[in-house]
Amino acid sequence: MSETTSEEIALLKGAKAYMDYALDMAKTESKVYCLWIGPTPVVGVRHPDTFRQLIGQEHRKARGRIDGYRLLQEWMGEGLLMSEGRKWERSRKLLTPAFHFSILSGYVDVMNRASDTFQVE
Repeated sequence: MSETTSEEIALLKGAKAYMDYALDMAKTESKVYCLWIGPTPVVGVRHPDTFRQLIGQEHRKARGRIDGYRLLQEWMGEGLLMSEGRKWERSRKLLTPAFHFSILSGYVDVMNRASDTFQVE
């Protein structure tokens, strides 16, 4: 294994500082915050009323030149995440019953055990 160079150490320190900054932003009292990942803004919503307003609106997925979805499209195909319009509606209607509370309630113990395992490790 090669030695870590001073440039790599500086880069890691910068990445840690940015992650600390991102975590601090997520803990602020503001309702909305923005972080930048390269040239792409990532908006975080902290207040439930603001979140309700956003999810209550119909949004099209961003399809600009710098688009995380486009990078994944060839690999993921046109499923629920990547599709739009009628194709998205159809996929959503087929998938929604699988996440009904009555079905998921049977997995609570399994999820709790898995969560406990991850916390210990």
